[in-house]
Amino acid sequence: MATTIAELEIDDWIYANQKLAPKAWQLRRMIYMIGVWRKLPLPTAGQTGLLCYIMLEYLFPESALVTPTAIVFSIIVLGIGWRIVTVAARRRGELLRQIAHCDHECDFIIKRFRAIGLRPQIEQYLA
Repeated sequence: MATTIAELEIDDWIYANQKLAPKAWQLRRMIYMIGVWRKLPLPTAGQTGLLCYIMLEYLFPESALVTPTAIVFSIIVLGIGWRIVTVAARRRGELLRQIAHCDHECDFIIKRFRAIGLRPQIEQYLA
């Protein structure tokens, strides 16, 4: 589902070019998954920190180190998650560049998407 005006314009372009629609929808999904992946580490770290806090509070109810330990653990999970997501997004970008290099229709579609406008965090992986 489109969340920005540029995404709506890309959807309109795909509907207007039915000949390229199957490849265009597939490429659009591949490209916009990069944006979805980039949002995952923060909620994951928050949930993990909360779970760690609850578990440590249950095991050591009077300890003063429960909160700092949970915060440190959340930061570690955030760092690891951010790294995993960044590597996955980079590899997805490399795959899209390889597809565009081999298939002229896909190259045209990706160039058209870029002309309409992609989010900066997505654009950096396609460059």
